[in-house]
Amino acid sequence: MDRPLTAAAPDGGPTADHPLRCLGVSETAERAYFALVRDGAVDVDDLAARLGTRGEHASLAVEELAGLGLVELDGATARAVPPRGPLDLLAHRYALSSELARESASVLSAVWAQHTHAPSYLELVHTTSGALQVQRQLHESAQGWVVALSIGGVGPQAPKPEVAPGTLAALARGVEYRVVYGSQVLHRPEALAAVRMSIEAGERARVFPDVPFNLQISERVAVLAIAGRGSERLNAVVVHHSSLYDGLIGVFETFWRVAVPVPVAAEEPVGSMTPVEHRELLTLLSAGLTDESIARELGVSQRTVARRIAQYQQALGAKSRFQLGVQAARQGWL
Repeated sequence: MDRPLTAAAPDGGPTADHPLRCLGVSETAERAYFALVRDGAVDVDDLAARLGTRGEHASLAVEELAGLGLVELDGATARAVPPRGPLDLLAHRYALSSELARESASVLSAVWAQHTHAPSYLELVHTTSGALQVQRQLHESAQGWVVALSIGGVGPQAPKPEVAPGTLAALARGVEYRVVYGSQVLHRPEALAAVRMSIEAGERARVFPDVPFNLQISERVAVLAIAGRGSERLNAVVVHHSSLYDGLIGVFETFWRVAVPVPVAAEEPVGSMTPVEHRELLTLLSAGLTDESIARELGVSQRTVARRIAQYQQALGAKSRFQLGVQAARQGWL
């Protein structure tokens, strides 16, 4: 039986199983290269039989590999070439293409600004698929940090609450996340579960009652996601480095300072409330959750929550729940 020639990538990345396919090489060509490395030089027809494919497919695979410099042809005989040199050259080409793409983006942005009278640091995205794509790209390209304000899904057809695509992968590679959630997000159990999944992966999360919109910022770009009134479409504003970009960071930091930490779920069923659970109750209350939502999170009755809140108000002389949150924070109870 043939042994697979793949090996774990040095960083455990996606190249482990398909080191050529992740570069855009076809599956047949990748299998052909492995077969040639394993078996040595063979006739193309013989290679087709070993791959269990038609002759013309094997020929196309060999031509594809030859174009990358991974195979040499001697008549109808194909021979594998050591991969380091050809793939280093390919990496250089990709790096050059990336640099040219950045230069082209600058040139085209200038042209866009001249003809649309819009600042070059702003991009408007008018489709839902485009808005979702730029948000995902923000997470996938982040290297150092991401900060965000979140009110959850918006629009008439808001998607089911879930961790934003690309977030967990970014956290896994060491990107620092700080997120302030609107309290309405925590009213939905599935949304709260997604938040806690992110927290377990390393996200630092806080909550505040009046978060106004969905905003995501990385060290490279900011994305503001908006649903038009009466529209099923999701729009986005992409903001590159500028005074506006800096201002949006300032907006986030303001919310971060006044928000309170998202409480961690209790690990065991709650009977009579412990001091830790009292702190959780006050935190959830400050976040704007209803008595019903707080009771569900703590595993106690709604009557118990109402009674405890009344006791806190009496103890701190607070006439309203808002005043209670302020006084509790001053006393260090949060």
